[in-house]
Amino acid sequence: MIAEQINWVRLAAQVPSIKRFFPSEFGTDVEYGPESAREITHQQKLKVRAALQTSGTDYMYIVAGPYADAADPAYLSSFRAEPDVGSFDLAQSSAVVVGDGTSLISLTTPSE
Repeated sequence: MIAEQINWVRLAAQVPSIKRFFPSEFGTDVEYGPESAREITHQQKLKVRAALQTSGTDYMYIVAGPYADAADPAYLSSFRAEPDVGSFDLAQSSAVVVGDGTSLISLTTPSE
């Protein structure tokens, strides 16, 4: 469904009363990691961004950030330590923090 937004971008470009397009950007920002090019969902988001950038329509990305509810042991156990992007290591009961640990982070939760 993410790629369907490309059609919406084309339509928005034809309607003068549409002032700005906000694509679906749940999760993480797809332009930060080289692995994004290999992830199917991210490939679709990058195609939407490319369509927006050539559409002539004003746009804004609102990236929700990681889902805090994803911090369940079954989900987190699939991650390995990634010093460049941060992650959780359940086996060691630790987290890998990006930068010096003083930066702010935004988490989103789909619950309540």
